[in-house]
Amino acid sequence: MVTGVGSLPRASSRVRVLIASGFAFLALAAVVAWWTWRALHDPHGYDFRLAYAGGKVAWATGRPQLQSTWTGTPLLAAALALTSRVLTLTTASHLLTLLNAALVISLLAVVLHRLRGVLEPGWWWATALALVSFGPMMSSVWWKQFNIIALVLAVAGFEALRRERAGLAGGLIGLSVAIKPLVFLLPVAMLLARRTRRAGVVAIVWIVGLTLAGQGLLAARAHDLSVLSPLSALTNFAQKTKPGHGYACMPLNFSPSTLLCKVAGSGDWTLVHVLSWAAVAILAVWAFDALRGRGAASWELFAFVCPLSVLLSPLDWSHYQIVLAPLFVLLLVGFTRSGAPAGAWLGLGCAFVLSSLMWEPYGTVIGAVDGLFRAHAQQAAKQVQDAYSVAGVAQFAQYVLLVTGVLWYSAVSRGARTARRPLAS
Repeated sequence: MVTGVGSLPRASSRVRVLIASGFAFLALAAVVAWWTWRALHDPHGYDFRLAYAGGKVAWATGRPQLQSTWTGTPLLAAALALTSRVLTLTTASHLLTLLNAALVISLLAVVLHRLRGVLEPGWWWATALALVSFGPMMSSVWWKQFNIIALVLAVAGFEALRRERAGLAGGLIGLSVAIKPLVFLLPVAMLLARRTRRAGVVAIVWIVGLTLAGQGLLAARAHDLSVLSPLSALTNFAQKTKPGHGYACMPLNFSPSTLLCKVAGSGDWTLVHVLSWAAVAILAVWAFDALRGRGAASWELFAFVCPLSVLLSPLDWSHYQIVLAPLFVLLLVGFTRSGAPAGAWLGLGCAFVLSSLMWEPYGTVIGAVDGLFRAHAQQAAKQVQDAYSVAGVAQFAQYVLLVTGVLWYSAVSRGARTARRPLAS
């Protein structure tokens, strides 16, 4: 009888935990439903409308670069050319939104499942909420972008690499880069280590093959074999990322070259590129030195290569900061399991806040909160002005996170070397 009575509080406690967990899951589902609903019910096609127009031009002429906003890859042009023949803009836009939402939900489900036994319950729920409400991720869905597809393919490919399935890994990573070169440095990094070199070669072969396949369709539509030249896509990208086109020094572009352009002007664009690439190269060397001793297929390597790839590009929009997510997760796990100084926590927190300030194309999180208190949405002109102002601060999220990560892993590596030194002697 005593045992039965004593078990009642324990059973009641379990019920309360289950109820609280149920409400927490409902809250997470509500956040996902909200940003998905917002994307589906916005009639503006945003970036996909421009990409779809490029696909129509590609089908009509074989030269998507004739569309003034086109900066995509030949494979993406060919895919959108075919899409424009079978789907309307509205239908294709909705399907892309649903695909992006499904990929986000699937990837987060896998990540959070693996973190179940790694993080304490409080940190697990905080991580879940942070991931489903991550600003760059929501912006990628709202802009109707291909970032999520490219990143998920890269993550899946790297997971296959860790399981020593080089062929599958190379194929998935190659497809990711051929669709959108968001993590174009990943195959290059894979070539540098013997364990991952085969997969890196396979990835590059897939990139070349898929690019040629896309160019083949474009050449057929253009009735011109010169379209098969890979220089056409590269020349188009180079031309449209020069200051005269408007993208290069735009306030919403977070690229290091754009930062230099804002500070020093665009007079010598080649020098601006060289200086920005040199700065990124120094940061890359520092990062890889901090990761010394970790495997070539470690998630830490992946987490650093992703943002470094974006930093090397002259286009780095606020929603490209989605590539920071892997490093955020790894640092949080490391900090909670091994302990971290206050400075490291401050860097991580500041980077997350900065990266989540932009809610493009709907302005900023500051503007959204202001609108709630004023009971009305911001006017378009004020929204753009605030977005430009906030972007000047938000662009530093990537630098704060990378420096925080490098300092943390450098300290961990030094500690590991110090621990091994007595054994060596």
